Amino acid sequence: MVIFLAVVVGILAAVVAFVLMTRIKKNGAPSADQYVADGIDPSVLTELLKNVITAEVTTATQTAMHQTNEGTQQFFKANTQTLTEQTKNLLNPMQTELAGLKEVVEKLQTAHSATSGQVNNLNQQLTDLNSSTNRMVSALQSPVSRGKWGENSLRNIIELAGMSPYADFATQTTGEVDGKIGIPDVVVRLPNNSSLAIDAKAPGSAYEQMVGSENPDDQKRLLQTHIAAMKEHVKTLSTKAYWNQFEYSPEFVVMFVPLESMLSDALRAEPTLFDEAMKKRVLLASPMNLLAMLLASARGWQAFHIEQEAQTVGDLAKELYRRVATMLDHVAKAGRGLESANRAYNDMVGSMERNVLPTMRKLNELNIVSEPTKEIKITETPIRPLNAPELDAENVDESRD
Repeated sequence: MVIFLAVVVGILAAVVAFVLMTRIKKNGAPSADQYVADGIDPSVLTELLKNVITAEVTTATQTAMHQTNEGTQQFFKANTQTLTEQTKNLLNPMQTELAGLKEVVEKLQTAHSATSGQVNNLNQQLTDLNSSTNRMVSALQSPVSRGKWGENSLRNIIELAGMSPYADFATQTTGEVDGKIGIPDVVVRLPNNSSLAIDAKAPGSAYEQMVGSENPDDQKRLLQTHIAAMKEHVKTLSTKAYWNQFEYSPEFVVMFVPLESMLSDALRAEPTLFDEAMKKRVLLASPMNLLAMLLASARGWQAFHIEQEAQTVGDLAKELYRRVATMLDHVAKAGRGLESANRAYNDMVGSMERNVLPTMRKLNELNIVSEPTKEIKITETPIRPLNAPELDAENVDESRD
């Protein structure tokens, strides 16, 4: 807009200049003397013309700029209102979402404040569990601790098999053979009055290292080391000859391996390991195998106790039969005594009726007594005999004697 006004002013200045030039051409150019004669200074006239043009241009420019500012203000005011409405329409959904987000954040802050104590407690528990795990790992790395762990596993299997009620097993039972003292971990007593020795000190250090290793070559090497350690332990158990320490004992000792994989991996890599151990009278037993063996022993104990109880019941039945026979003899004697007493009573009543009562009646007729004589009846209820073949057999035996 300002450029347009400047162009207009320039055009007006050009028009004024053109008019002046036309007049000069028409009337002739006045000389400087003429300007002096007229009392007009050419420089003053030029300055005056310049000032007039400048004033007109300034006035026109100010008016144009004022109008332009008013139009611009109205334009921007209208556009500002439109933009405000459009911005509100755009921001209203965002404002709603922000309000929802604020509510969710407040709920999360509340939940965080409520669960911060639980999280701290859980972190403490995890820290304690980690410490306990580290202590357990350190403990299991000790041969003594591994031995205790194997003994506890063995005890749990024995209790799970139900051998506690049916068998007498004692840990660390000491036996002596050829002056050498042997200490098997467990001695299980079997139903046939025999004892079975079980050892729970199977080596496992190399196997644990193998499980923790990620290098296949190290795993193979450690597995062979584990197999060699098991063979050496089998040899040691064979020389101890636990089966000679107890009477009626199976001629082998059970080598308890506390992990299924510890035995299965060794047998997979060395299939002849089991046969070699049996040749040395050592039975390799995993938890499942030992559990099956002890369950069979428990069932044997149950059958043994049932047989013993059946024998006891038979003996009691025989004794009861003899005692009942003796009681029957006494009952028969009591019956015979009652029958004899009944006959004696009847005889006494007959004697009274024949000999005593007639005399008493005569006395009553002479008014010597005031009351009449009472009648006495004979007992007519017979004694029921005891019909028992055992009594006949006893009478026959007595007659033979």
